[in-house]
Amino acid sequence: MVGKAALNGRAARGFEPLQTGCPDRACAPADATPIVLLMNRRQRARRESRRGDHTRARDVDRPALVLTRKSYPEVKSAHIVPRMYQRAFAVDDRVAVHIDGRPVCVLMSTRNAGTRPRYYRRMRPDGQHIDDVEASLSYVEDKAAEPLATLIAGDPMTHECKGAVAQLLAVQMMRGPAFF
Repeated sequence: MVGKAALNGRAARGFEPLQTGCPDRACAPADATPIVLLMNRRQRARRESRRGDHTRARDVDRPALVLTRKSYPEVKSAHIVPRMYQRAFAVDDRVAVHIDGRPVCVLMSTRNAGTRPRYYRRMRPDGQHIDDVEASLSYVEDKAAEPLATLIAGDPMTHECKGAVAQLLAVQMMRGPAFF
């Protein structure tokens, strides 16, 4: 048990008592003494600062949940392998592609390599075709391009950069013929 004199001395040095347990003592035995925890004012300030940082970061890191467009551009050739990946291996915006049945690789533009015709197209209930999946993939890739370059360069990453790279990796796991 902590006496009042001890509490007063600690309060004078910057500690604040915190009461925990049952607020109305209805659930505590009759002879129970209150549990008193001591927290330094600096500890409390650090805790509040961390909570504030977390709250502010949540708004920055949270992606747009819904793309708000009435129409989406028609996509004739959807990329299974994103162009931003291909650019790492490209020379003059061209990559070498091995095609089954051919003995040599073919040079192909990153615009045409790793594509499937209308691959992510889906049909709305009213029968209209829509390319919103491709638009969503494009949105995530655009947001992750700069953070991915930061990661490759080895520079320190912010929470926002880490979130963008994590979203990109999650989207890439579900992309391609194995998933669709």
